[in-house]
Amino acid sequence: MQDILPAIVFSSDLFLLITYLGISVYLVYLFRNWDEPTIGGWAFGSSLCSISIGLHMLSIRLLNIGNPNFDTIYRLSVFVFYLAAYFFGLAHPIARRDKFDLMLTGFISIPLGFLLPSILQDLELQVLGGLIFEQFSSTFTTFDLLNFAFFGFLFIIFARDSQLIYNASLRNAGNSYRKSIAMGHLFAWQFFAVGSGFLRYIAKFLETPVYFGLPFILLLVPLLTLGSRPFDWAREGHEPVLLLLIDQYGTPTYSWTKSATTPLFMQGSTMASVTSMLEDLMEDKVKSMEVSYERFTLYTQQHMNYLSLLITTGSHQSFPRLLEKIHMILVTDSIKQESDGLVGYKFPSELEWLLNQLIPDHEFTSESGTIKSLLEKSGVNFFG
Repeated sequence: MQDILPAIVFSSDLFLLITYLGISVYLVYLFRNWDEPTIGGWAFGSSLCSISIGLHMLSIRLLNIGNPNFDTIYRLSVFVFYLAAYFFGLAHPIARRDKFDLMLTGFISIPLGFLLPSILQDLELQVLGGLIFEQFSSTFTTFDLLNFAFFGFLFIIFARDSQLIYNASLRNAGNSYRKSIAMGHLFAWQFFAVGSGFLRYIAKFLETPVYFGLPFILLLVPLLTLGSRPFDWAREGHEPVLLLLIDQYGTPTYSWTKSATTPLFMQGSTMASVTSMLEDLMEDKVKSMEVSYERFTLYTQQHMNYLSLLITTGSHQSFPRLLEKIHMILVTDSIKQESDGLVGYKFPSELEWLLNQLIPDHEFTSESGTIKSLLEKSGVNFFG
């Protein structure tokens, strides 16, 4: 059994390394598309996980060839793991910039600041069967208390995010599915936070070594199931209800609502007249604009002879940046279709992914309609 165990550990490490590398590459791709802070935090945390697992594999290799630096490399791998867990926690509150969330960020940084040097200096290791483990005893140390505080604040951060999702489900009666998302978020992320935190104390009670990769296996639960939507404004209960791109001739090139993905036509209009109408209505320049109503917010973006309109269920600081990204995707896709001589209607895959993430029970369909019917289907009524 002792001969098989190192091979099992190596295989597990290799699987985790490849998995986290794949996750980090995918999340970096999403972050470059949507510039969402939470996705960026997850991407950086996943990259740190890959580095930590790689260092663990290197420490085992150095042990097997008799290199005395194996213990230093192992401590570094644990050091990087705590950094990864920190950035996964940081990814949630930093996007909101709320005072309470910023306080949580400060509180979790304090035990981490004491933990990191303690890992490099005080962590006691033992070698069993060609593998490296942390030396556990029933005596509680300062490191154990700091570890408890760190994962305790991580628990609060994830619970706070679950609360926001649940509150969003109460505000928006049509979004009851968010209650299940909130519970999924709570169980998935707490599976990692609580599991990783108590793993150490279970091992101390039993005075038994624990495989280094177990916390990474626990972390795969929220990452692979995406226990929360990766967009902070979606978790707070805001979402798009209408998206429209109008070309210079007044023809809606793309349009989307929660109930349909629809090519529409505006007879006898030009983009200039539409722009003028909006500017008169809002008393503002339409190049980049945000107007809030009682239940909806209208955003516009104009560039390259195209006008984008985004109507959402509320105002959020991320929406103007999001619309800028969406506008360029739509315009680029429209120009590509025109240059290829294609006739027809096609919804960009990047936006299809985005909208499916926000509204998981929505199915994309195509049908014809008018601007008024499109607004009515979205539940938007600006015209009385």
